[in-house]
Amino acid sequence: MILVIGFLLVCAFAYQFSVKNTLSNQQVFENLQKQLENERILKQNIAELTRQKFYLDSLLKVHNISTTNLQNELLKYLNTLSERYNCQISKFEEPHLDSVAGIEHTYNRFALKGNYKQLIQTLYDLEYDKNLGQLVSVSMMIKKDYKLDQTYLTADILLKNTK
Repeated sequence: MILVIGFLLVCAFAYQFSVKNTLSNQQVFENLQKQLENERILKQNIAELTRQKFYLDSLLKVHNISTTNLQNELLKYLNTLSERYNCQISKFEEPHLDSVAGIEHTYNRFALKGNYKQLIQTLYDLEYDKNLGQLVSVSMMIKKDYKLDQTYLTADILLKNTK
């Protein structure tokens, strides 16, 4: 009988000092392994985001876009084109924002004044040289300035950019 009680006491002490510590240390070890895995995944995400940032910066550089504000970039480019092709910006309105099914569209409306060849060259460069948007509508009208007795061509343009 004493032997059985002694054996049970030895088992209780063995559990208390070794098995219990082993089980708690195993839980700590598993938690540390999970943290290491999370850190490895975070490092991979950081590396991927860094590569993506360099790619997007290179796209901005290729398209000569210096700011992220599309309206400022469009106005700056229109000023350059109007100087190059000798036409005038007669109207530049605030952009209209539209969202359909989570896709955001920005519509910019502006008007140019000049002759047909100047306007066509400007529109061509606007649509194909820089990726500032897609021409949705171009409406050309001949107008007459009675004070100066001149006729000129105006183009009302609607440019759509999808985000």
